[in-house]
Amino acid sequence: MKKYSVKFWIIFWIIAVALLASWFLFWEIKNRGIRLANVAIDYLPLKYDEKDKYKNVINIADYLLKDGKERTFLVLLQNNMELRPGGGYIGTFGILKIENGRVKEIQTHDLSNFDARIPNIEKPPYPMEETLSIKYWKLRDSNYSPDFIENAKKAEYFYKLGEGQEELDGTIAITANVLLTALEVIGPIQIEGYPGTYDSENAIMALEYQVEKGYIDQDVEKGERKSIMNE
Repeated sequence: MKKYSVKFWIIFWIIAVALLASWFLFWEIKNRGIRLANVAIDYLPLKYDEKDKYKNVINIADYLLKDGKERTFLVLLQNNMELRPGGGYIGTFGILKIENGRVKEIQTHDLSNFDARIPNIEKPPYPMEETLSIKYWKLRDSNYSPDFIENAKKAEYFYKLGEGQEELDGTIAITANVLLTALEVIGPIQIEGYPGTYDSENAIMALEYQVEKGYIDQDVEKGERKSIMNE
């Protein structure tokens, strides 16, 4: 009979315990609810910050799945190549509708078009006015604060000021890094109607070129140059 080293058995039991704990967590969520699932996470062989991440995911999933209601979110697409205190310049926003944990609808909009609908009544904070030469504060610059909650409230305020029609359940902000991470997982993609291939190495710069210059050669109206985001 083949004998295994002590190192092998240590690794074996660590993996076995992790799998058993994961199985236990699954059944706790299914049968006994979120509260006990969060308690179960405390017993997993994970670092504190990792446990905290799992708990956040579970709580978000519970919010999206409970009571079967449709929920609508304002999604701020932030370009972290143009830094702002809240994560990056907001050139595009989306409306995301989720029901029973599934994406029911998602639309994206060019903020240049939407901000034109917002009346010129809000004066920007002095540093923004001085540094960026901005006369009026609108949705594209709503993430002025390093506090996300404050930015979310301001974004929703400007959305309503621009006569946005959706009743919002919350606000989500994501940076371009999310796209890169997704492409690392799923691999290169092509977008119908647009040239080139997008991968985790070139996607950000390729999209930047498309919405700033590429659309001109494709006879796309300036107001529709960010329609690629809908794809």
